[in-house]
Amino acid sequence: MPSDQNKNVDYGNESSFQQAMMSKKTEEYGPAYSVLALLALKYFERLLRIFETNPEIKKTLRGRAKQILCGAAGTGIGVIFVGPVGAVVGGVVGALIGGKIADDYTPLMKVLRNLSDSEKQRLVKEVQNLVSSALIEAVEDFVTSRTNCELLVNCVRSFLKTIKK
Repeated sequence: MPSDQNKNVDYGNESSFQQAMMSKKTEEYGPAYSVLALLALKYFERLLRIFETNPEIKKTLRGRAKQILCGAAGTGIGVIFVGPVGAVVGGVVGALIGGKIADDYTPLMKVLRNLSDSEKQRLVKEVQNLVSSALIEAVEDFVTSRTNCELLVNCVRSFLKTIKK
């Protein structure tokens, strides 16, 4: 099939980054690369869905809520003891304490969605190493326990720390 025809292939529901990646990388590395890249990106999309829908993972990701709660508690305590000025000071102190407790300033899902394609592929490899399988079903089975959910979230957070440096 001539390469001009490959550029006009309809990828259906796939996201635009996959479409761009498929055409550019296929030209550079050949069709085998595009198949492997597509599989990794499909895996990544399913991984995001697991993060969005798994209740145990949602519990693990509630760090931001802790920060807000600490700020509100500080405001309440401040207003009780000192009045309006205490509310301001208590809110600031509570938010700072909450910030130390909760290390998720940028929502994890937003960070994951903004990864480059090569970073997504590297993350997929990290997750596959953690669950000892290349099958997405293994991840779905892996996250049935709270402990494994925490391991998965910590794996993703560790990966994100390495790419921020």
